[in-house]
Amino acid sequence: MAWTADQEKAINECGKNIIVSAGAGSGKTAVLTERVITKLKKGININELLILTFTNAAAMEMKDRIREAITKDESLHSQLDLIDGSYITTFDSFALSIVEKYHYLLNIPKDISILDNEMYMKAKNKALSILSKASQSEKQIRQKLAKDYEEDTIDRVIEFLQKYKFVDDEDLASRIVNTNVNLNKYGKNKIKQNLYNKGIDKNIIETAIDDIDTDKEFENALYLGKKRYERLKNEDPRKAYQKIGNHLAYKGFNYDIIKKVLNKLFNDVDEYSC
Repeated sequence: MAWTADQEKAINECGKNIIVSAGAGSGKTAVLTERVITKLKKGININELLILTFTNAAAMEMKDRIREAITKDESLHSQLDLIDGSYITTFDSFALSIVEKYHYLLNIPKDISILDNEMYMKAKNKALSILSKASQSEKQIRQKLAKDYEEDTIDRVIEFLQKYKFVDDEDLASRIVNTNVNLNKYGKNKIKQNLYNKGIDKNIIETAIDDIDTDKEFENALYLGKKRYERLKNEDPRKAYQKIGNHLAYKGFNYDIIKKVLNKLFNDVDEYSC
């Protein structure tokens, strides 16, 4: 990568304190990654460096960038064993680790934790704002808060949301199933995928799917099959048969139900036409 003169200076300057001021999209993360790699090439180990960010998301991105850069340079591969134990974290987390380590010098309990009520209120309000627009699963809320808030803060927000039923994955799964079955007329496979895309836990998904009535699922498949048959009844029967089967598979129905619907449509046309 071609660096500008200022970026080169930020990468290589050492022996004194430096401040780098740069706007969004100017390559700050790339420059800092290269600065770290430059130090590793000079014999410094990754776990001898202190790299701090403001958010967990930024810390994870930085660690991933550095890991990727190390992987590309065979001479640095020994650092891969050290990176998971390195100090690439947030200011808050690092400060907490120091306080926990030397708590006895500060005359405070060892099990101290960060309790930032202002950040908690901001995170909670953001979560409530998100939920006011559309229902969300626990996983979705966590993902949308992770960029700006610490994990402890997010845990508190989730606890609040679950306590007052603002987030209830079982209820959300039940409502999605009800809409998908009665309004969209989807089959179990499509509904299962929709629940998965919402970030709902596998066990909750399985329970919700098991509650779908088999007769109702067949009824929906037959309804969709008949609608599609009306559009295709003047085509070659073999092509119509295949198209309807593909359509029902796309809608999430399994092979047995599709086969049953196709047999009824193509072997019982008189009844269907009534």
